[in-house]
Order: sequence, then C-alpha cells, then structure tokens
Amino acid sequence: MTAFLLAACGVYARNKVYIVEFHLYGALFQIGVKLKRLLAIAIFGSVYAGIALLAQSSNAAVPTDSVDVMTVEPATTRAGFLRFTDSTLTEAVYAPGLSSRLTNAVDGPTVRAALAELLSRSEGEWVDAVVYTVQHDADPAVREAAVVGLKRATWPAVESTLLAAIADEDAGVRAMTAMTIGAHPEGVNATHALVSVLTDTDSDVRAMAARSIGWIGAVDAFSALPALLDDASADVRLRALRAMRTLDPVATSRASQLSSLKTDADIRVSNLAKKINE
Repeated sequence: MTAFLLAACGVYARNKVYIVEFHLYGALFQIGVKLKRLLAIAIFGSVYAGIALLAQSSNAAVPTDSVDVMTVEPATTRAGFLRFTDSTLTEAVYAPGLSSRLTNAVDGPTVRAALAELLSRSEGEWVDAVVYTVQHDADPAVREAAVVGLKRATWPAVESTLLAAIADEDAGVRAMTAMTIGAHPEGVNATHALVSVLTDTDSDVRAMAARSIGWIGAVDAFSALPALLDDASADVRLRALRAMRTLDPVATSRASQLSSLKTDADIRVSNLAKKINE
C-alpha cells in the first residue's frame, strides 16, 4: 500500500473523471476516479504515509542490538574500579533508562557511582539525573562520582549544585567539588567558593581548592594563598605554591616563606621553592 501511494506520479482530468496514473513494480497503471473519491484517496494517502514514516523513524531510534540498561553490569578496570565500558551505552537513546536506574537507586553504591560516571559521558539528556544524585544520594562515594561528572555540564545547569556540594558533610565530596570547579570551563565564577574552603578542616579539601584556584586563573584569590605555605600538610603547601607561581610568578618569588620552603621536609616543595627563586 505504501508503495502504491508513494509511486503515484500524475493526476489529470478526462471528461469529469480524474485519472490517477502511477508506476508499480515497473508497470504503468491508470485508475479513473471522481473528485470525491480522489480527495478521499489523497487524504487517506497522506495519513497513511505519515504513519508509515513515523513508524519508520521510531524503529530507527532503537538500535537493533539494543542493551537492557536495567540489567547491564559494569566491569572491573585494571585499577580496580567499576566502569561501564561499552561505548554503545553513551548513545542518547539509553540516557532515559540509565537516568531512571540511577535516581531510583536500585543498585549498590559502587554500581550507582559507575552509572553516574557513565551518564556524564552520554550523548543524551543526563544532567538532571546526575545533579539529583549529587543532591540526594545517601552514599558519599556516589556523590563524589556524580559531582566529578558535572564538569561536562553547562555552568548554569550545575552552579547552584556545586556551590552547595562544596559544603557537603563529607570531606571527599567537598574535595571532588573543588576539583570539579577547577576543571570546569566557567569555574572562575565560583572563585569565592574555593577561597571559602582554603581553611577547611580537611587537608585534601584545602589542597584541591588551592590547586583549582591556580587552574582557573583566579588572580583575585592570590592573596588568600600565602597563608597555606605554612600549612601542616606538605600537599597543601605544594598546591598553594604551584597556584601562586601560576597566578603571579613575581609576587611568588617575593613571598616571605620562600626561603624556609627551600629546605622543606617534602622534596617536592623544596625543589619548587628553589626553582622559583632561581
């Protein structure tokens, strides 16, 4: 029927009768119909063709080798992490199912973390599901994995979530949020949030905040970094010194702590201090 409708190639009038002329399987056919029947054929043909095209496009949206996203399991990487490695799962058609699976928390924490990481690589709509996970998942390891993925989202879609997550009760989430802000193309908009956690009780958070301030080129935050050169954590001292050198090499070379840092117990810190003062 579809072949008939699409093969029609001409309509003309002959003695008040309309002749529909078409080719079918290589042969020429002619049918004479009156006006009312012609209109009926035209209307029916348009509707039928529309339904056929819709069905064809719907079938094309679902891959023939489709994966059951509710049962597929992640694999263990060489580093010991669970990851969904099948690139097919990043296709847009799978995003709704994966999002539902993540937000409904039907899996354990390690699988949910892998789902959050997978969705952040999706070609479909994934941001809402990952944002929801950052805001509501009970497991901090899942929130960590989810917040890292937000570096791939647009800033307006994740700004409020990141600003809230940097104050999360879990230090790991706060540290990963600071890292995500530093990795986001528009992270400079959250410079104030990074400065606010330079005095965090957790050294990993302080180190990551200092690192991100350097990454985003937040020159206005330079004055908050010298205090970290006296931090008890060598990693914090190192990250702060690196950020300072990135933001203002001249001012960094004049830092009062630089002389003592040349003999720092941590060789990474001492070597960097010597290099800055060369």
